[in-house]
Amino acid sequence: MKRYELIVLLTLALALALVAPSAYGWGAATHTVVADRLEKQGGARNADEIYGSCAPDMFNTAFDLPVFGPGGLYELTHDHAEQIWDAARTGRERSLAVGFCSHSDVFGADHTAHHDGITYGAGEGYVIAKVDDMRDVLAAIGYDLPTVLYPLSIPSDAEEEIYHSIIEYALDVLTTRIDPAVGAKLADAARQRSDRFPALFVEAYGDELEDLLGSNAAAIVEVVEEEFRQGMIEYGTLLTLDEEDILAALSLYIADFASGYLALWGVELPDGFDPVPLIAFYLDVAMDLCAADYEAELEATVEAVAGELDDRDIHSSAAGARARRHRR
Repeated sequence: MKRYELIVLLTLALALALVAPSAYGWGAATHTVVADRLEKQGGARNADEIYGSCAPDMFNTAFDLPVFGPGGLYELTHDHAEQIWDAARTGRERSLAVGFCSHSDVFGADHTAHHDGITYGAGEGYVIAKVDDMRDVLAAIGYDLPTVLYPLSIPSDAEEEIYHSIIEYALDVLTTRIDPAVGAKLADAARQRSDRFPALFVEAYGDELEDLLGSNAAAIVEVVEEEFRQGMIEYGTLLTLDEEDILAALSLYIADFASGYLALWGVELPDGFDPVPLIAFYLDVAMDLCAADYEAELEATVEAVAGELDDRDIHSSAAGARARRHRR
């Protein structure tokens, strides 16, 4: 397959299946590295930890479901991750649960992204701070969205959301520099994840899922999770390409997302306007903003998450499971 055809194919796959960019914390590549460095078990157990670390985001594009808002699916998976650990019994289930908990917005990796950065963005989160920096830099050079798209009126929240998605994808690209195998690890983890995961998820959140999704909750979870799993395979595959090709595919995808997202705010891009070069420039800006300090924040996040899991006796090992049962 020719290089351009592969980029287009993977971009279409992203548009259909990838977790939508939004205020969802770190990207899948960052979560993959965090989980990969937590236990170092190798084989299927490590794959389950990696997949579990991405799985809390599986409902983020299920716009026909009650995902956001108080008591929604996003809150359930990001604020109550320990429920899946409590439901885990076998070794592979515990590995899935360790990964799932490592994502937590309360004590896991997403906490440093959106609430309290360690090396940068203290009190607001690394990703949030970088979004603010990006807005300031673009405004200073007269290349922010409101200026570029004038006289269109761009809502501030919409502008921030688009910058947010660009920062998160830029960080995933930077992650491939830190760990060139991260894409393969993510794709392989999604392929190899334990078949028990959908059932484990339903067991962990049964009552809440029935309240939110009704009597067909288990079937809905199975469908949504499979779509998400396929999306992670496609995204991981994309991240195995050369950086130039990754950025080309992401520019196409984010441009499509941004156009559709602005339309939801009543903003239609003018005929003939091609947003892809603009998004490509924004990705370069985002990577420049994060390149010098992202790895330090990633390493600090791994250490912080490992400590939080230890404090809660959340371990893939049988010894950790025994300690958990003893404390009960």
